[in-house]
Amino acid sequence: MKNLLFTIMFSLIATISFAQVIDLEQFYMPQLQSKEECAKYIGKKVCTFDYFSSTNQRYRDSKKFDEYRTDATIYTIKKIKFGKQIILTLDNDKYTKKVKINNGGPTQYNELSSCNIFFLCDDFEAYKNKLVGTVYKNKNNEDVAVLENIELIFRNDDDPILVSTLKSKLNNEEFLCFSHDASNLCNRIGTIISHPKVKDSYRILSIKNNIPVDGKFKYIYAERPWYIYEDITSGKKMSCSVETILTSPFEIALSGKYISILSKVEKPANPEIRHGETITISSNEGVSKFSYKDNIIDLLIFANDSHFNLVMQNISESSIKIIWDDAVFVNFDGSTEKVMHKGIKYSEKNSSQPATTIIKNAKWEDTVVPTHLVYYREKTDFEEGGWDTYSMYPEEKGLEPGQIKLMLPIQIKDVINEYIFIFDVKYIFDYPENLKIDLPKLPVLMGCVN
Repeated sequence: MKNLLFTIMFSLIATISFAQVIDLEQFYMPQLQSKEECAKYIGKKVCTFDYFSSTNQRYRDSKKFDEYRTDATIYTIKKIKFGKQIILTLDNDKYTKKVKINNGGPTQYNELSSCNIFFLCDDFEAYKNKLVGTVYKNKNNEDVAVLENIELIFRNDDDPILVSTLKSKLNNEEFLCFSHDASNLCNRIGTIISHPKVKDSYRILSIKNNIPVDGKFKYIYAERPWYIYEDITSGKKMSCSVETILTSPFEIALSGKYISILSKVEKPANPEIRHGETITISSNEGVSKFSYKDNIIDLLIFANDSHFNLVMQNISESSIKIIWDDAVFVNFDGSTEKVMHKGIKYSEKNSSQPATTIIKNAKWEDTVVPTHLVYYREKTDFEEGGWDTYSMYPEEKGLEPGQIKLMLPIQIKDVINEYIFIFDVKYIFDYPENLKIDLPKLPVLMGCVN
């Protein structure tokens, strides 16, 4: 019983310890305080970095030490002279170098401000060797990966970074990651991901990245890890970015599109009264294109992802007007937005819009866009800038988001009639055979209500 308790406590301590970020500051040489302390550092191997992201003083000291350095050269400390200046004699395979460090005396131009720019390579190597062999666990407390190495990667114009090499216990694949990310990445390895609507489920096996020969670029690969996962049923192996692991495996099964199905039209019961009773006309079958007709208008209307298209004919005996400043779009959450229509510049989306007059027996074709969907796209290296529109539909696939509404105020003589077109938004799957849910009947392409 005692042995079991000891094992559990050790595992818990190890898990907590290795989940922590390694603090590199513990491996920098402190400012030396005495001749006796200097003796401890004779024979130590040290190097410096660019320290672009560190303190200004450390960055300036590194430039004084070696302004044109292109690599993290390792030196051996051969001698240290302690006094008002601390003088380090450093040696590498090619040359010997003396470095003067201020020790409280008058500041000299060529002095470093502190010993703190020197990284203690031997101390770091001893520390990392103790960590090699560490077993990482996932969130189910299962052993999923082994730490094979930790490297301190030199980066031009930046601080160094730690990159770990691990091996997955599930498929023996080696992979790289930033050391501070290792625990979080391993947390998912070996776990199964599923979706409530999709038949297939997947097991995460490892991390995918290329291990280059030139070690100084390892951090580039470590910062873009991909998960390798397999279909539990077929065994087929695939990969996706770490950020999309919960969605990418299900993208094909959930592929499809949202459509807006006009289900109702609310209109005034008496077109001669401004705020009288309204009546609701329901469609017997959901339709994606809808033809509506009464004694005032004969209308074809349908929606796509960012706007409504309509063809309106005035079949009354008088001219009618569409009052655009009063027209509104109602989103899934009930929020109300202004709309704009063709002929209005995107840059003037918030400006007042003149009414559109349609004389009797005439037709009017138009496109209606909710103004909150209109935005200016900034120029990038891959595409030109310009005005564009967001989709009114959710980004996530396979939802049942609810209803959207378009209200068009139509004036006949001196009375404004509010027509409200109510759409049910549905998702149509491309591969329903991959799903484990019952799907509704697909809509027909055309419908008519009089």
